[in-house]
Amino acid sequence: MADPNALIKEWDLLKSQRFNWDSHWQRVHDIVWPDGGEFTRERSPGERRTSNPQLYDMTNVLAIESFAAVMESLLTPRNQIWHRLKPSLPELAEVHEAKEYFEELTRILFAVRNRPGSGFYDQKHEGYKSLGAYGNDCLNPAPMKGGGISYRYVHVGAVWVETDDRGRIDTIFYKFKLSRKAAFQKWGDRSPKCVMDKLEAKPYEDCEFLHVVKPRKDFDPRLIGPKGMKWESWEVSIKDREFIFIRDALRGTLEESGGFDTIPYIYSRFTVNPAEKHGRGPAMLILPDNESLQEMSRSQLLAGQMAAEPPLLTQDDGLLAQVDADEGLTLQPGALNSGWLDQFGKPRAVAFDNGYKHTLTEDMLAQKRDVINQAHLVTLFQILVDNPQMTATEALLRAQEKGQLITPTVGRQQDEMLGRMIERELDILEQQGLLPPPPQVLVEAEGEYDIVYESAATRLQKEEEIQAVRAAYADIIPLMELDPTVASVPKIHETARFLLEARGVPARLINSEEEVREELAAEAEVSQEEQAIDAIPGMARAAKDLQSANLLPQQTQQAAAG
Repeated sequence: MADPNALIKEWDLLKSQRFNWDSHWQRVHDIVWPDGGEFTRERSPGERRTSNPQLYDMTNVLAIESFAAVMESLLTPRNQIWHRLKPSLPELAEVHEAKEYFEELTRILFAVRNRPGSGFYDQKHEGYKSLGAYGNDCLNPAPMKGGGISYRYVHVGAVWVETDDRGRIDTIFYKFKLSRKAAFQKWGDRSPKCVMDKLEAKPYEDCEFLHVVKPRKDFDPRLIGPKGMKWESWEVSIKDREFIFIRDALRGTLEESGGFDTIPYIYSRFTVNPAEKHGRGPAMLILPDNESLQEMSRSQLLAGQMAAEPPLLTQDDGLLAQVDADEGLTLQPGALNSGWLDQFGKPRAVAFDNGYKHTLTEDMLAQKRDVINQAHLVTLFQILVDNPQMTATEALLRAQEKGQLITPTVGRQQDEMLGRMIERELDILEQQGLLPPPPQVLVEAEGEYDIVYESAATRLQKEEEIQAVRAAYADIIPLMELDPTVASVPKIHETARFLLEARGVPARLINSEEEVREELAAEAEVSQEEQAIDAIPGMARAAKDLQSANLLPQQTQQAAAG
């Protein structure tokens, strides 16, 4: 059995290793995502977050929102089927039972995500903002009472991670708070001492807990129960330094860990330095530009105030000091100040001009804002808006360029976040008995599944291949006029299927290969019948001519005469 003190010591070590990250993330939080979670301090609920005295320009704050929207449209667009499941074995790809089974799994997954109360899309939106600001995102899909899945974004400041030998996140330490009332609702009489002691007196006071998930050292897939699960799970009361033991329906309360077959915290990163385990996001990569923008905006604001209410230069005769404040120089618009011109008509007080160039600062601010927007992919989808006269060819080339730019970002998220998430979702739904039994052909082949992504990002990534196909056919068509047999070289049907799928045409609108064969066979049969009907008049005339020439067999002549 594990020791809670040992787990807390491991947690303390991870906290010390992340000290620099917390400081960096807090700075990003202050000037990029002030509504996000804190790292090195805590604020009272409801406290204003955008009143930071260091925040003078909101470009970066708005860029994070736009980044999240762009990532959602690229990876998990609402009201669209952005991935499908298919058999991993090629020989099962066209087997009707296998295709139907995986299509049903896909349908169930999207029905669960779109279910009211699941929170998938709004929680993923928060996660994408975290990815843009801090370069790290953590999602917790959990079973929902009554069936289904509840999704929750977990603030990365409350999650400490460790990686395996391949650099993949496999260990999670998650610190969370619950009121005594909520803790008792969660654990009942298994609740730790810090909950039970003051449950009646202070039910709404928070207690701190730690959830630890790590690979199980004594994992044995042949066993039933926690030891047959890949990940062990411990819930710890931090104050009491004691475990919250699991409860088994048959064996009662057990002094052992719980477990998971799939990791319950889906932790993904934007980009990772080879020597580091935490990610870095766009806001971190351009933090100097963000900080410069805030200082420049502050200077611009002060310059504007100086222009509106400039310091005054007067003669050294104590003139202003001798005048009553209520009757002195008034700087309000439209005010009349009598006596403030000398006998030669010159003002006795003039505004100080330091020669500040507003236009120069505006250009510098625009450059910084452009860098921020580019880093957060804001300009990715503004090409057609900024260039409405763009030709179709130029638009296609731009789309191809965008596909190349987003490939690294999209590829990591599909592998590190979406792939693991789908694996976790299927595990939860299988435990709830919400998945149909696999067909016998899959059971016998022990076939796994592959994920086929069909989002806007995937279509952009395929744009280069689409352009290659279009260019090749443009070259082949003139050759067909010289030699029609050239048309047999490219696979026309496969090319058409590729283009339809690459353009995102729904699968239900594309005939399968089997349906195409059946349709061609039916057309061939109809064509043969039509040819036979068209041939009947000619055959009758030929028979009559042969009869007249006495060239038909006697039986045929008698039949024709009859």
